Amino acid sequence: MDKLDASDRELKDMGELITPAEFAEISKLSLTTVYKLVRDGEVRGRHIGRAIRINRDSAREYLGL
Repeated sequence: MDKLDASDRELKDMGELITPAEFAEISKLSLTTVYKLVRDGEVRGRHIGRAIRINRDSAREYLGL
């Protein structure tokens, strides 16, 4: 199974928003890097209370899926 195919399937199953930890696991990036990507606007994220959630479509775009 291709790594990108597996990641794409995982993202499709997660709904519209995913947590930074979920994105870090799928992308094989560190959590610190994921927060930096959101902070720098490379991946669209939003605050829900104190939590950050990442837009699934933005995550897919960043990963090239």
